[in-house]
Order: sequence, then structure tokens, then C-alpha cells
Amino acid sequence: MKKVILLGALLLTLTACGQNTPTTSTDENKSNAQTNTTTTTAKNSQTNGKSSENTQNTTKSSASEKKVDALAELKKENPKTLLPTDIPRDENRALNIAMDKKKDSLAILYYIMDTPLVLNDQSLNQQTPFARYKMEQFTSKDAAAKAVNYQFDGGGHKVELGHNITAYSQGAAGSTYLNWKEGNWSILLRSSNIEGQDGTALAKEVVNYLEEALLPAPKNLGQITIDMTKSGYESNQVVWQAGKTVYTVAHEDTIPALKMAVSMNK
Repeated sequence: MKKVILLGALLLTLTACGQNTPTTSTDENKSNAQTNTTTTTAKNSQTNGKSSENTQNTTKSSASEKKVDALAELKKENPKTLLPTDIPRDENRALNIAMDKKKDSLAILYYIMDTPLVLNDQSLNQQTPFARYKMEQFTSKDAAAKAVNYQFDGGGHKVELGHNITAYSQGAAGSTYLNWKEGNWSILLRSSNIEGQDGTALAKEVVNYLEEALLPAPKNLGQITIDMTKSGYESNQVVWQAGKTVYTVAHEDTIPALKMAVSMNK
């Protein structure tokens, strides 16, 4: 009788052990499954976060890489205005532009910089322009003619510049003035005797260039003023009249100023 009782107790104990073992294993598996799920979710979340961040960075990069072209903006703003198509400069740097547009005039300043900027960027106020363009409309042809400030003086001694062009030379206050005509254009060149500037050499260079290139034909008058004693764009100015309209282009260098005007020859 005791053997039966002991045998029954042993069976009950074995049964209980057999039931508890798989239960413990299942709980651990569930715990491991939850841990794996949490880890996977966290990794996916991090991946998605990085993906979103990369997308945002790509968008920012695309926006920052969007080409800034002040010259294209200028043309878009003034589709019917005669503008220079050639602004000689260092092509490896950015051309930036400031524009002042009014009812009867358009003034443009050109800047050469390392960074491209939008048209009329405020930071251009602290920069120095290398070239200029201006268009003015007047109420009469006479008023426009006065604005050209045509100057020609055939006095003084003759200086042959080549290509059958004769200039007239006069000296005053340490300067030498060479004056000559080509068609309706008058060209006045000033050089400094004190600084030893060779105005004749530059005059011949101008004549040689104009022998190959055609300036706009002034419907009335045209004036080219070259001042070797100055620096900046005001030292080389090309001004001409087209009826009631007067165009002016200027560049810090002489031949580039002429090239700007030539590019406007319709």
C-alpha cells in the first residue's frame, strides 16, 4: 500500500515537472520574440529616420545647387530692351548684376565675383562694378543729342593712326588729347604726359579693332571717350543716339568697352 502511494506521488511529481518545463520555454521565446521585434523596429525607425534625413539633405542640396544666373534674370526682366550681349570679363568667375529700372531709363551695373548672386542682391552695394550700361529716352532728338556730348576738334598737329584715319593732337595741363572721327562717331582719347602714357599706341589699337568690328551706326551722333588718366568703368565710355534714345556702355578696359557696344549692333 505504501509502495502504491509513493509511486503515485512520484508520478505526480514527474507530471508537474513535465508541465512546467515547456511553459518556461514558451515565456522565454515570447520574451526573445518581443526583444527581437523591438530591436528590428528600432533599427527600421533609425533607417527610416536616416532615409528621411537623406531626402531632406538631397532636397536642400538640389535647392542650393539651383543655378543662379543674373544675366538671364536681367534679360527676362527686359525682353524688348537692346542690351549688350558681350560683357568681356573673367569667365571663370561669376557675373553679378544690379539694375535700376524706371519709366524712361534703365541703368545696369556689372560686377565680377567668386559667388553668383541673384539680380539686385543687396550685398552688391558693398562691391565695385567693372562695367555699366544705361538707356535713356528723351522727349526730343535735340535733348538726346545734348546728352551724347559730342566732341570733335580738328585743331592741333596731325597724327596718322593707320587705315586712312588721321587724329588731331593737342596738349593741355600735362595731358595730350587725340581726337578723330569714324563715320558719325567722334573719338577723344586723353593720356598723361606726366605718367608717360602713350596715347598714340592705344589710339592705333582702337583703330585696328574698329577696322574689323562694327559699332552701332548712330542715327545721329556717337561719342567715344577714353581717359587713360582715370581708372574704373568711367574711364572708357561709348555713347550714341538713336532718335530720342541714348545708349551708354562703359568698361574699365578700352577694347572691352568697344566690344560691349559692338555686341549691340543690330
